[in-house]
Amino acid sequence: MRGQIARYPAEAEIVWVQEEPANMGAWPTMALHLPAALGRPVRVISLPPSSAPAAGSAIAHAAEHAGVVEAALQSALHAG
Repeated sequence: MRGQIARYPAEAEIVWVQEEPANMGAWPTMALHLPAALGRPVRVISLPPSSAPAAGSAIAHAAEHAGVVEAALQSALHAG
């Protein structure tokens, strides 16, 4: 990973994006280890922490998912 990240400027923001809430999926583990391994801070884009992995309805879940994707794309646009 360091080799891939070294291709980008040192001031480039590193963002972890996941569909799961912030307290689920890989982020809790990555938040503990990735910044130290890369020597840089890592920001997360995800759903807020939750006791449930998805909203109670398909419509709400789709809206939440769209919000995560939109946030990730906006972050990428502002980085470039």
